[in-house]
Amino acid sequence: MTYARCSRVPTGARWRPLVALVALMLAPRAHAQSPSSPDETPFARWLRGPLHREKARLATPAARFEKWRDTAIASPRFGTTIAVVSVPLARARIIVEPVVKHGAVETIHGGLAKAGDVAVVSGGFFGRNGAPDGLVLADDSVHNELAAWTEGGVLTQRNGRIAIVPISAFRLGGDEHALQSKPILVRNRTIDGITPAQMTMADRIGVAIRGDELLIVGAWRDDGRAITQFEFAQLLALRRAEGGLGVDSALGLDGGPSAHLFLPSQRRHFGATPENYVPNVIRVRLNGGH
Repeated sequence: MTYARCSRVPTGARWRPLVALVALMLAPRAHAQSPSSPDETPFARWLRGPLHREKARLATPAARFEKWRDTAIASPRFGTTIAVVSVPLARARIIVEPVVKHGAVETIHGGLAKAGDVAVVSGGFFGRNGAPDGLVLADDSVHNELAAWTEGGVLTQRNGRIAIVPISAFRLGGDEHALQSKPILVRNRTIDGITPAQMTMADRIGVAIRGDELLIVGAWRDDGRAITQFEFAQLLALRRAEGGLGVDSALGLDGGPSAHLFLPSQRRHFGATPENYVPNVIRVRLNGGH
């Protein structure tokens, strides 16, 4: 009987596989996040990508404007534009303008601007025949009653102070201007009940508070399919270091073809220009104007 000769494995080589296995087990693991985690979604990565970015001053040096636009023809989000208007919260004033008109959205918004306005923004929702849906309060007078919604909130100004109040906590009284809308997108710096399942692509606009700033934020694309509701909430909630805006709270306004932003100092419009009902708008200005 013959025996095959067994070559001897060097002592060091014998232990290498075991050492490698132990090292792998002890190595720090990357934090695994769910697909819905804001910094793991394709949209969040898109925000951090090579977007064309523009900055400008508006009616006053204290009012700032930023625009982000995807200009890469090969990108699936080509043409998507995000616009952000920022004004100091302590000096900001909102003026709710009851409108209840049907016509070219751009023409209506442009015609409502007053000297010194920083922005004219589409407001709340409408129901049958363009009638407002939800509270519309302007110059201490109620033009439309508070709706019995279980979601959303109210953008309100009391004693010159602007706040976004969830509908469950809102009590009418002492408001100079107030507008009911939905949904609450961000509450306490966290996305508020908006899920990735809400995947309808549309133009969107909202109002937000970030520290000592009041923000107007919108997203548009030529085909009206800018971003989903969840992506809009991500844009608002993500920290600035992660590509977002890092707001404390945010309220959505009427979107789709109604989502419109007019910057009077630049004679610049964002949003579709079809004919539509405009129940109301919000004029944003700084203290000291009319």
